Amino acid sequence: MHKSNKKYRAICLAGKELFWKYGIGRVSVEEVCKKAEVSKMTYYKFFRNKNELVKAILNEIIEKSIIEYREYWDSDLPFEKKVEKTIEFKMKYSTDISKEFITDLYANPDPELKEFIQSLLDANIEMIRIDFTKAQEKGEISSTLRIDLILHFINKIPELISDPKLTEYYDSPQQLIREFMEFFFYGLIPRK
Repeated sequence: MHKSNKKYRAICLAGKELFWKYGIGRVSVEEVCKKAEVSKMTYYKFFRNKNELVKAILNEIIEKSIIEYREYWDSDLPFEKKVEKTIEFKMKYSTDISKEFITDLYANPDPELKEFIQSLLDANIEMIRIDFTKAQEKGEISSTLRIDLILHFINKIPELISDPKLTEYYDSPQQLIREFMEFFFYGLIPRK
């Protein structure tokens, strides 16, 4: 695999930095190559196009995040601590992401990239379904709530955080994500 190749790593790091800052649509392959200090020929040895780079970057982040998520979710931590860690986790993985990147990611008209993003979301939702069902069986989530309602709400997160009307109220996507997570897990009533 290419993951240990220095030039591959340089391209991924440059792509991530540029995409996070400017979004996918505003960054060209040429700009990624310049930042990574590689030729276009080298770039195309690893990636067919820009979407392939986006997918490689997202795959790597998802793989790391699932390992981290599983570590604390499968632990003996109390449910509330798992929720707090989930909020911290979301913030950690959204650091430095621009509004442009989120909009490009979730509103991208490219069918291949859309399908890829949806497959990532579907896999994560299934993992959350299992975890939340177990939590509900243990009495950690209200038995009066349907897990499907919770999951439907979670599925709406990408749509909400890329909504231009909503994002104009926040200085950064991180503020919106934090507030959304706090609201989702703790509701309207202030915590003590």
